[in-house]
Amino acid sequence: MHNTTTIINTRHQPGFTLIELMVVMVLIGIIASFAMVSIGRDSKDLVLEEANRLQALIQLASDEAVLQSRELALQFHKDGYRFMRLDTDGENWQWATLDGDSVFKPRCLDDLVKIEVTLEGESATLESMDCHDGVPGSAKQATEEHDRRREEPVYPRVFLLSSGEMTPFEIALPVNDKGDKFRLVGQIQGFLKLYYPGEDDDKT
Repeated sequence: MHNTTTIINTRHQPGFTLIELMVVMVLIGIIASFAMVSIGRDSKDLVLEEANRLQALIQLASDEAVLQSRELALQFHKDGYRFMRLDTDGENWQWATLDGDSVFKPRCLDDLVKIEVTLEGESATLESMDCHDGVPGSAKQATEEHDRRREEPVYPRVFLLSSGEMTPFEIALPVNDKGDKFRLVGQIQGFLKLYYPGEDDDKT
């Protein structure tokens, strides 16, 4: 009689041990928590970046209006904004978008960035700029949309005058749903100041 020894090769058997599965679950939890923190941080950074951009662009446009002796305006939409210039052709005066300007081109807001606009103490109602994949629609398209609804196309604007004066305004950019927001405030004399969440207007 011969003894038969059966050798079982376990090196190629599929599957994980309970400890391996637990380690994987812990790693997934850690990665998910870091992702959530990263998303929250990036959201606030995006809002601050947009607030700084708006402050710099408005200041630059105001300086440009004075140096070039022309009247400019910043037109607001709920998903973006566009700079305008006052074209004077004889008796026909009209506002035109600065489409071809690389600095003052129309801009769409990131989906995580929202704006609330107050002009001369009055809250402004914002219309869509018809952004698609970060590309703004034309001012003509926006006007045609109003025409279809038989409404006069009136948009909230901050006027940047050649005298150095501007429309008093406040642009609020919410950071979260707890009321925290960055606030960009412009005064009639042309002064601009960016307030951080929790910062009071009276602080210097």
